[in-house]
Amino acid sequence: MLDTAEYPPDPSMAAMGGSGTLRLDSRHRIEAVDAQAARLLGLPTAALLGHCLWDRFPALCGTEPHRRCLALAGAEMPGTQDVLFRFEPLDRWYVVVITPLPAKALEIRFTDVTDTPGGIAAQLRAERLDAAALATGRLSHDFNNCLTVIMGNAEYLEELLADQAELLEAVRFIGQAGERAAALTGRVLQFARRKAPPGDGKAGAQEVLARLENRLRAGAPEHRIEVSSGPGLPLVLAEPAALEAALHELASNGLEAMLPGGTLRISAAEAEEGRVAFTVADTGHGMARAMLDRCIEPFVTTAEAHWGTGLGLSAAYGFATAHGGALHLESRPGEGTRAVLDLPGTPAEAPGVPPPADHVLLVEDDPAGREGIARLLGGLGYGVTAVASAEEAMEALERCRPVPSLLLADVILPGGLDGARLVAEVRRRIPSLPALLMSGYAAQPHGTTLCENGIRLLPKPFRKAELAQAVAEELRTARVA
Repeated sequence: MLDTAEYPPDPSMAAMGGSGTLRLDSRHRIEAVDAQAARLLGLPTAALLGHCLWDRFPALCGTEPHRRCLALAGAEMPGTQDVLFRFEPLDRWYVVVITPLPAKALEIRFTDVTDTPGGIAAQLRAERLDAAALATGRLSHDFNNCLTVIMGNAEYLEELLADQAELLEAVRFIGQAGERAAALTGRVLQFARRKAPPGDGKAGAQEVLARLENRLRAGAPEHRIEVSSGPGLPLVLAEPAALEAALHELASNGLEAMLPGGTLRISAAEAEEGRVAFTVADTGHGMARAMLDRCIEPFVTTAEAHWGTGLGLSAAYGFATAHGGALHLESRPGEGTRAVLDLPGTPAEAPGVPPPADHVLLVEDDPAGREGIARLLGGLGYGVTAVASAEEAMEALERCRPVPSLLLADVILPGGLDGARLVAEVRRRIPSLPALLMSGYAAQPHGTTLCENGIRLLPKPFRKAELAQAVAEELRTARVA
């Protein structure tokens, strides 16, 4: 008798797509199996014939196909049965058709539908990514609110303790730890954010690749790095620093997948409709199909347990989707990985930097955050009226003299009005009032602004200089308009 423990299903043997048939006797032993069925199951025919199907594949016990077969054998459910089923050992989806035969035998025909256009795999993958984006976005938002308090107060204490070296060093360590944590949540939020930013930022492919090449050569001298760019490429609709960061994530993944002496090729070329396609290809170990389907999910990694966080591809994917682009991955075990970042192109424009305003109406429901931001604004020379809700903001507008020069509000507020709705309501009364929203959900690098329903968005956590730049830019824009 063949020892079935010696023959676990082998994903590398399994065929992708197609249909196969096997026949079971009255005791559910496999008495006939065609070649395609063996390939779909990832086993040689010799490892199947003569074995009870449920002993051969214990993972099937208790599943819907198992229950249907038992019911048919007991004549409790006569007639052909069909079921959609995921075969966990291979992570594949099949349509299974079970037909009763004479003498309580059964014919089982199964078709791999995992990769059919718009099929179950694509649907489930999209659902997984949406669920992951929602969960990580909410967690990072709350975490960033905490970091805003930590970093803002650390910076305030640095100013107060300028003449106390020992305490000043401790406070700086706190601020630096906050910045590292903010960088981590920024990578998570790059995946979670799904709204496209406005087209303010524009990046030249050649300039971005030149900086990236210098950075990679300095950090990975043991690898060969080849960088090329086609002539006359459109500018990319993205902030240069954000584009470079996304490409660096892809390049770092490729470098980690290669042994010393491997080659990393990075190129940029014009794609259809004025788009720009960046390709990052490595000669590393590659990925199996199951990993390729999941590798852009946060914290999924092929690296050793002590390496990395599994956020590189997630961040690059989030950057692509937020900018109206796409990330395509191709990989096979032993053949390396090829990533293509496809982004829209645009003509160039350049903004300026404005003077500051006099008075800010600040709306932040978190008490510590409200106090810390008000302190930063005061340090920048602004007058501040700080309130905790949209309702209080509307009341403050009635009594605040002079009229505020800027409304600065958190996106998520208690009560009936969120930040965007508050801005809309305020502008019914004061149409020209500049407004700036803050959010812990934002995923752009510090100092840049996104767009929330046409309103500029300042990512949390932020530092004093980033707050100053964002407020000044919004006021400048309002004055020009």
